[in-house]
Amino acid sequence: MPGLPSIDVSGSRPVLGSTTVWRRRREDLSVHNDSSETAHEIRITVTDDGGVCHEETYRLNPGQSGCSLDLLSDGRYTVTVTLDNDTETTATVRVGDTPARTIVVRLTDDDVTIEQGHE
Repeated sequence: MPGLPSIDVSGSRPVLGSTTVWRRRREDLSVHNDSSETAHEIRITVTDDGGVCHEETYRLNPGQSGCSLDLLSDGRYTVTVTLDNDTETTATVRVGDTPARTIVVRLTDDDVTIEQGHE
């Protein structure tokens, strides 16, 4: 299909009538500021048994959302979110294609929830 990126993925099947192997990009982390009035700064740390896999600080305006694609390999992770250098929330999650699992972080005025992919 024109316009789709072509990448090699071990274990995937070729596109019909082609030797090119591809897969869709996967959303691994989705962040939503559900507050209608408050901007938030959050620090997200994602770890596995080998240590830190992703660590970043984000500033989200009221109602703003964002996502990261192809950030993590399939697996089990511990996600720690620090809201405005104060409130800390931690959850253990799974990320993967089968079934599709994405880390979803939701912010409200004074709270953080980590959804989807919970064990």
